[in-house]
Amino acid sequence: AESLGIIYPRDPVSRFPYVMTSDFLVTYADGTERAFSIKESKEFSKKRVRELQQLERSYWENRNVRWSIRTEKNGINFDMARNIQWIYRAKDIDILFPEKHVRRATMEYELERYLTSHVPICEIAHEAEKRYFLNPGCGMTAFQRLLFEHRLEIPLDKPLDLFAYRLQDTEGGAYIWQD
Repeated sequence: AESLGIIYPRDPVSRFPYVMTSDFLVTYADGTERAFSIKESKEFSKKRVRELQQLERSYWENRNVRWSIRTEKNGINFDMARNIQWIYRAKDIDILFPEKHVRRATMEYELERYLTSHVPICEIAHEAEKRYFLNPGCGMTAFQRLLFEHRLEIPLDKPLDLFAYRLQDTEGGAYIWQD
């Protein structure tokens, strides 16, 4: 940031530097990597957004990784990008569930409740937290992991509503959100 003349982002209260992240890092079968930033094109009218994108680009260039920006003008579906990011947070579930048997039991409970009840996911996650004495948020992470492992399928191209009820799709047997 300093070499580019850009002020690094910091927490306004503690002044502690933020950890900057990229939206996607894709590793291809041949081992090459490519980083992507996903933004709405209107965001680029803001100087600070342009500065932070420059920092991100510079970071990846210094590591010899191709970096690019994707917007709705490149055909990006923002709902899908957000959903994939949200689901992918569950990849490190072991941090929250050091005891694998508790993780397994939680996920099986949530899967069964999801497939056999008409209770919104947020309620199922909360039930699992109470049932297995989990910290707040662990139930939702278990649900994310079910999606991450492809044990549940949901449409990724529309916003996820964790308060919605579900309905079975009779054609493919996949469960979809009901408004």
